[in-house]
Amino acid sequence: MKLFRDIRGVTCDSRKVKPGFAFVAIQGLKRDGHEYIEDALARGASVIITEKPIDLSVDVPVQQVPDGRIALAELAAYIYDYPSRFLLTIGVTGTNGKTTSTFLLHHLFNKNGIGCGLIGTVDIDTGLKTRKAQLTTPDAVELQKYLREMVDANLKAVSMEVSSHGIELKRTYGIDFDLTIFTNVTRDHFDFHKNFEHYVRIKKSLFEQLKDNAIALINGDDPHANFISKDIKAQVVTYGFKKKNMISAENIRQKNLKTYYDLVVRNSIQTRYAKIEPMRIPIEIKLPGKHNVYNTLGACGAGLLLGLTPKQVQNISTFTGVWRRFQIIYDGDFTVIDDCAHNPGSYTAVFETVQNLTYKKLYIINAIRGNRGVKINQDNARIIAGWVKKLPNVKLMITNCAELVKEDDLVHPEEEEIFLKTLKEQGIKFEHNPELLPYFKKVLKMVESGDIILLLGAHAMDEAGKLILEEIYRT
Repeated sequence: MKLFRDIRGVTCDSRKVKPGFAFVAIQGLKRDGHEYIEDALARGASVIITEKPIDLSVDVPVQQVPDGRIALAELAAYIYDYPSRFLLTIGVTGTNGKTTSTFLLHHLFNKNGIGCGLIGTVDIDTGLKTRKAQLTTPDAVELQKYLREMVDANLKAVSMEVSSHGIELKRTYGIDFDLTIFTNVTRDHFDFHKNFEHYVRIKKSLFEQLKDNAIALINGDDPHANFISKDIKAQVVTYGFKKKNMISAENIRQKNLKTYYDLVVRNSIQTRYAKIEPMRIPIEIKLPGKHNVYNTLGACGAGLLLGLTPKQVQNISTFTGVWRRFQIIYDGDFTVIDDCAHNPGSYTAVFETVQNLTYKKLYIINAIRGNRGVKINQDNARIIAGWVKKLPNVKLMITNCAELVKEDDLVHPEEEEIFLKTLKEQGIKFEHNPELLPYFKKVLKMVESGDIILLLGAHAMDEAGKLILEEIYRT
């Protein structure tokens, strides 16, 4: 695509056009950007980029391209002077573990005096400003803007979540990743992807874009690892629990809410940044659960591959966790744990962790996942049912969070129906209340010393932790 060197900015939203901007008309999922070209011109657009032929009433440069999203990403990178080239750029993709992994990397590099930015589901930290995130992977223009802020703040690295939506919509196109981590892939996002095979294929496409001097750090225990790593140009390094992996976790022990293991490198690994000799590094983390061994193993492995020393990666021990990722929000006579479980993989990770905890009674308050379809709710209900049968002394409460939920996460009748029907078919005893807050009053009257209250669910439960704490301190 021809680059217009005199443009002052680029956008695909006509409302954001300023004089001298390029406007990229994209055929979107719900709207056609070509319908807003006249509005963009009225606001001062000096260049129009389209995906189909058009006739304009004014004389401005027009270029037709095969893919407007790629054009948008290329122009955004150009306008902000290709900032990823000046950063150690680390991407993390996978169904589960992205947020915790990026926070771990952000912590690890900053703890060792290497300024590192963060882009993901919870926060965006550019070194100049910290913002609450709106999307897991921001749109291409915002993404390049944040990377430029990091360069201007003299940061040296960035840790970035890369969602399947972000890959499919070309938001990360043209970013020079130095290392990308594949955590895992399980069933999710059927509201967006045609099927599971398409979902996995999109994940792989990120690794196909890596250059030959980049590193693909792949969870070798995942059944899709070979497919993800096959025929890519980047250097492939595997990690996981199995000894076949190039970086493995061994001698795993959990004590209360801490986990200990050995990070093992059996054979030398040479990257463009470092040569890692065979070694065994004792790792201690203030995070429970097998999934957090995977998360920290990936982060520590990435650190070693990018030049951190064994002593530096052991600073992972000072990391204290991420908002709504098995977050212990109250630890008194009883314990309250908050987790954003929202797909079979994340529910499994939570319950695998809970089964290693000591408790008298487990109160589960779970939100049905709204506006994501019947299939994911059926799958989630089956996982919950299996664990309710397995775990001792469980009381299960189901809610729609009707009084708190935003429109994008409203539970549809068919989603509620399949979720509750699946639990009933599995013979599970449960309560259902469309509203969340009555459960807090109820459970706090029943809870006793040694019990656990487990808050589970996606965005609809984002305020639940704060609200139950208010109720605890009020009673």
